[in-house]
Amino acid sequence: MADSMNENACPLCAVENLSFEAPNCSLCGVQFKQNVKYFTALEGDAKYFFCTACYNKTEGESITVGGLHIYKARLKKTKSNEENLESWVQCDKCNCWQHQICALFNSKRNEEEKAEYICPKCYVQEIEIGQRMPLQESAILGAKDLRRTRLSDFIEGRLFRRLKQEREERAKSMGRNFNEVPGVEDLVLRVVLSSDKKLQVKQNFLDVFKEENYPKEFPYRSKVILLFQKIEGVEVCLFGMYVQEFGSECAHPNQRSIYISYLDSVKFFRPDIRTATGEALRTFVYHEILVGYLDYCKKRGFSRCFIWSCPPSKADDYIFYCHPEIQKTLKPEYLREWYHAMLRKAANEKIVVNVTTIYEHFFVPHGECKVTATRLPYFDGDYFSRAAEDMLKNLVEEDGVKPRRKQKKPKSRRSLECTDFSGTSVTDILLMQELGKSICKTKENFIMVNLESEHMALDTEDKDEIIESKIFDSRETLLRFCETNHYQFDTLRRAKYSSMMLLYHLHNPSA
Repeated sequence: MADSMNENACPLCAVENLSFEAPNCSLCGVQFKQNVKYFTALEGDAKYFFCTACYNKTEGESITVGGLHIYKARLKKTKSNEENLESWVQCDKCNCWQHQICALFNSKRNEEEKAEYICPKCYVQEIEIGQRMPLQESAILGAKDLRRTRLSDFIEGRLFRRLKQEREERAKSMGRNFNEVPGVEDLVLRVVLSSDKKLQVKQNFLDVFKEENYPKEFPYRSKVILLFQKIEGVEVCLFGMYVQEFGSECAHPNQRSIYISYLDSVKFFRPDIRTATGEALRTFVYHEILVGYLDYCKKRGFSRCFIWSCPPSKADDYIFYCHPEIQKTLKPEYLREWYHAMLRKAANEKIVVNVTTIYEHFFVPHGECKVTATRLPYFDGDYFSRAAEDMLKNLVEEDGVKPRRKQKKPKSRRSLECTDFSGTSVTDILLMQELGKSICKTKENFIMVNLESEHMALDTEDKDEIIESKIFDSRETLLRFCETNHYQFDTLRRAKYSSMMLLYHLHNPSA
């Protein structure tokens, strides 16, 4: 692809035109092909894209996406290749043109087009002849300059200790000294979102269980944890996870529960080697972050953790927008084993008490525990909260009436005949059967982790301060922001630039 003889090529990468990932329709998710026409609109910091099919089938004057109403009159018609090329920047000294991404040029600082840009070649020459002093590392705010929290210090400190132990074990297994084997350098872990939210229970669910005094909402704290590593002098965001923490003040069934809602990484971690036990060193690091998080939560008084082990579908992203082509998506059974390997490590340290599945704990009768949907955890974006609402809607439509309460089970549901449903509504029984049937083949993917100990903290008070972030407020917001600004992670050069820009926005939230 590179063409060093092309006089129009970027001198830093030897390529002329580089295309970004084509956007996806904000409604149906289809990715636009080359030269395909679509509609777009800028709303706040995010761009929205609509294919012609979604545009034509949407009635009225506006299109609704994510609760936002976008008037059709504001939509601009364009082609998928017109806005899709990387931008350039010209050196103010030698007049040479380079890709902004190659040059790590922050265009947000240059909106008035008055910022000086000196290319790397001219910059080095000026330093060599004494015209310019090298830029101090402290002059640019990076990951280390982000606010530290008790949580980030706990996980980061633990991670560094474990990495030192791992390096010692690796050196010993190879018959070498500590300094003779490569170590992991320049890691920074930070919490970039710690925001109080309220999860509203969906209406159909409330209607069914109103006589059970089921809560109308669940308060929780949403957090985002990121790991950065300096690679070739530039900080790159490698790992991220979204978690939901439902504390001791939250009502059942969510009380003292944590939900690891999304976890993602990009395969640029250095060094790309294996530990003394044979696992990838990056896996060791990511496992330690999770074990450290579970340890911290257990110390705070949380008793349960829930994980939905579900790999993204093809061309889908969880946290990072666009992944490297060399990075394969784990198959469900391998991802599940990845989590279980982490949980075994946590169990060896007495952090995890035992591991089961949501199906085994909530759908299979145990003693006097009632099999009912009111005992299921209710999390934001989780499978069960969404599936239950859809199933209840269908059940109501089938009956043509509001959900009914009866003190007997339906005779037609043979698969649940051995289960004691006394005191349970017909709709509740049908819902639990439908939910159980829907996850029966994948029930091992819904992991429940018991952290409870004899000496649990009286409450789960979080002593860390609130950290708000407009960009990281939700993974959907983050992905749309990155798609709008072409902050991709599919190559190392783009991951460097995208990480630099995310750090810029974290340090300058009003930019």
